Amino acid sequence: MGTVDWLFSDIVCYPARLLRLIEKWRGSGLVKNFVCTIKFQGETDHDAARAFAALPGAQLLHLHHNKHELTLLLGSNA
Repeated sequence: MGTVDWLFSDIVCYPARLLRLIEKWRGSGLVKNFVCTIKFQGETDHDAARAFAALPGAQLLHLHHNKHELTLLLGSNA
């Protein structure tokens, strides 16, 4: 399996699980850049948002059509 330049994720899962997946994929060295939707259930999990924002090179955006979600841009070109 080769490297992936861009990984786009819009999976429905708890933010903590998505963070673990991103850390795993990033740690593998096989994925260079990510665009992921962080979906919050109920109240916004500000601790989880801070954890995503703390990833080196991360940008968190609340885009116009992101209702109760944030978009994460992460990677060598983020």
